[in-house]
Amino acid sequence: MVSRRAFLTLLATTSTTGCTRLTIENDRQNSLPTFSACEKQAPWPTFQGGPQRLGRSSITIGSSLRSHLVTAESFPAGRVGMMVCTDKSTVVTWRQSKTVFRYYSSTGTVDSFKLDDPTRVYPALHCSNLVVSADSVRYQIDADDWQVRQEQSTASPYTSPLFDTDRLYVTGSGGLQAIDIDTELLWTRSNDRLVTGIASTENTVYAIESNARGGQLIALDAATGDVRWTTDRIGETYTDPVVSRYVYVTNAAGQIFALDQNDGNVVWSHQTGTRDSRFTVPAVGDGVLFVSDEGPGSVRAIRESNGETLWETVIYRNESRKKQTGTLFAPILTEGYVLVSAGPAGLVGLDREDGQKRYQNASKTVVSPLAVSHETIYAATPSGLMLFEPSD
Repeated sequence: MVSRRAFLTLLATTSTTGCTRLTIENDRQNSLPTFSACEKQAPWPTFQGGPQRLGRSSITIGSSLRSHLVTAESFPAGRVGMMVCTDKSTVVTWRQSKTVFRYYSSTGTVDSFKLDDPTRVYPALHCSNLVVSADSVRYQIDADDWQVRQEQSTASPYTSPLFDTDRLYVTGSGGLQAIDIDTELLWTRSNDRLVTGIASTENTVYAIESNARGGQLIALDAATGDVRWTTDRIGETYTDPVVSRYVYVTNAAGQIFALDQNDGNVVWSHQTGTRDSRFTVPAVGDGVLFVSDEGPGSVRAIRESNGETLWETVIYRNESRKKQTGTLFAPILTEGYVLVSAGPAGLVGLDREDGQKRYQNASKTVVSPLAVSHETIYAATPSGLMLFEPSD
């Protein structure tokens, strides 16, 4: 257990677009993170906005979506937004930016503060417990009162922290760590290569370790951290796995591998044109893998059992000129739709059965993967946070 909490305070109250600097009242701590007690999450898998999950949502879209923009004057230009959300709040960080933004649902306002170090991976959010991994520092923040509880010196992260029910999986100077929500360190796995991806089920943690010479996927016992199996078939990889019927991994060359959960054997592989798959992790539902492929600018449906392509739809930023979008992010699934944020093509909704386009809102360029909480879809734009909700 942690002997004392390392509290940091904000020197000023943030306004709806205000931005304050944090002043450190104590040295950085190397102790375990401290968390507020809260109800456990729903059984795995759940969708909390990050790329580690299956990308499913219970939101039901009728004939259309209504949208509105919550402005945030200091959203950085030319950056990729990374979002997580709960019913209360949506948190946005930006790749290689020091500013953290929060949209508070009850008031409809956006506030922010600056860290001392830039972020490069997704934050993680469980109830009011927010974890933000920046270069060499990991911050524990209360997402309700917007106070930083603790910051810890650590190695620069190459994968996002992951909350799974009552556990937090993070990378640090000692390697991959599993930490109980009550701040008990469950286990640590030391590694020679960078940990570049994490996914988990109730009993197993899947970790990707990678560098320029190649990569490997390791299956670990969630309770003990013991290695169950290892495979180096995936090659150099810098994205999170997805776990469903198989474990799905997309490597740096755009190749998707379907691996058996029990032994890591490759069942099938599928080539895409995406070369940076950090933000295009597939979604899975009803025996189908849905993939955003930035190479041809398309969304593709792939049969889980054998890797067969069922349909492929090109997303256009200009329909009349047939100009393809050059940006696609990770898809999410609703009852009947595949939703994908597509850069200048905005938010696009495709029919899950045949890939036909059913919805598009290109009023703003979307620069982040989507996050969903109950009846609201969130998308980051250069102008602010775009909210989409069912209109009927």
